[in-house]
Amino acid sequence: MRFVKGTLIATVAIAFTIYFVRAFDSRTMMPLSVEHRMELHSEFHAGEEMSWGDYLGNEAILEKESLEKLSDRPFRRLNRHSRKFGGNARQRDRNYNRSFVVVPKNQRGSAVLV
Repeated sequence: MRFVKGTLIATVAIAFTIYFVRAFDSRTMMPLSVEHRMELHSEFHAGEEMSWGDYLGNEAILEKESLEKLSDRPFRRLNRHSRKFGGNARQRDRNYNRSFVVVPKNQRGSAVLV
């Protein structure tokens, strides 16, 4: 019983130490950049009803609006919004950062992944 209690106390102490070290360290991090702070006019909210087609259309508008807000800012080569970055999802056949539907040949059920 002593071993279990000591292990539990040590685990909690380590967890609190890690939490407070990260909290203190976060005070010295860089400030958020434009893409983290921008407000989009076309943003939708919970409770708004729309069809899947309307949702995809709104998603395209949001992407265009966000890229317009980011266009005046110089990108580094390793920025995911930069056209020169090889990992830019908009340069692929399918942009996996956007919503899409996958339908198997033999469908037995459905799932919505968010």
